Amino acid sequence: MRKVICLIGLILIAGLSYAEKTPIAMLSSVRGKVFVVREGAKEPVRAKTGELLYSGDKVKTEAGARAVVNFVSGIEIIVESNTEFTIRTDEKSLKKQEELEMLFGELLSKVPKGVDYRVRTPQAVAAVRGTMFGVECTGNKTVVYVVEGEVEVYNNNGKVVCKGGEKTDVSEGAAPNPAQKIEDENTEKFEQFKEKAKPEVKLKSEKGFVEDIPAEVEITV
Repeated sequence: MRKVICLIGLILIAGLSYAEKTPIAMLSSVRGKVFVVREGAKEPVRAKTGELLYSGDKVKTEAGARAVVNFVSGIEIIVESNTEFTIRTDEKSLKKQEELEMLFGELLSKVPKGVDYRVRTPQAVAAVRGTMFGVECTGNKTVVYVVEGEVEVYNNNGKVVCKGGEKTDVSEGAAPNPAQKIEDENTEKFEQFKEKAKPEVKLKSEKGFVEDIPAEVEITV
């Protein structure tokens, strides 16, 4: 209950200073140098644990940094170092859609059933239901690792479905490669993903706020 009161209090305070926008997520854990660039702002601000995030905000982690983002809808994102993405929401339709526009870096996503969520990279889209998966975007390539569940990865050139324990990679201008088992040099990374997928933060779910919920996801290009 104490966490709920703190979260609601932060939202009320932030609402007074950020044009009465409604927060959609919170940085529930910040380690190292993490920055937020507010929509319409030019300069980044150093983020702290408890920082509220709004549609249009850009999140950047530097070398050695790490962050956990918890959405009001229950989505949890583990953000690795040297990662940059922008949070978007679309409420024009009857069903709210949440989205990350990821430029580069690495994320582990967990999303609850029924939540419409997408992660966009320059190369591909991954769509899921009740799934945990990692996305790594470096240079002209996107790699999707599926921890559990099933993920459809696609772009204008084709699509592929990956199940738990499988991965695919997508190069610029090419269709996703066929799904393959995560093994050999990728085994260690896969095991790290599974370990990171364990809950790190518990937020009380009350009046639309989040709690310790498993996840599922979609990635879009």
